[in-house]
Amino acid sequence: MDVLLFWFGWTLRIPLVPALFFKLPWSSRIVSLLARRLPKRFCRRYCTDVGCSVDMDYGSGWNKLQKA
Repeated sequence: MDVLLFWFGWTLRIPLVPALFFKLPWSSRIVSLLARRLPKRFCRRYCTDVGCSVDMDYGSGWNKLQKA
């Protein structure tokens, strides 16, 4: 999943694109195919300093949309 988010995470910000994509009957096959075929070394080498928050303390405003 990290590889898919690296390559296609920007599409999640486009209105209606994720909803339209996942309404396609073969979208799960496309996701599975891309997850296996996309290059992983570049993604994982580029994002080596990214860490996960496992304590579930994201703060009070972690899910609030703000325009930059």
